[in-house]
Amino acid sequence: MNQLEIPLLIAQTQTPPPADPLINSTGQDLIYIGVGGIAIMLVLIVGVLSRRFAKAILLALVLSAVLIILLTIT
Repeated sequence: MNQLEIPLLIAQTQTPPPADPLINSTGQDLIYIGVGGIAIMLVLIVGVLSRRFAKAILLALVLSAVLIILLTIT
């Protein structure tokens, strides 16, 4: 007689691979904090320089206008 074979499905837990001993993952949070700090400082520096740049452009325009007026009068 033919018997029906029913495959048994057994749930197996997979173990994660062992951590690589050559990779130091303890300082990862410190690196993220440092990168965030650099990004914030970059935004602040660009903001300050753009204000100074705008003031420098306005000063150059005013000085140019004064020079043009003085040179056309004489």
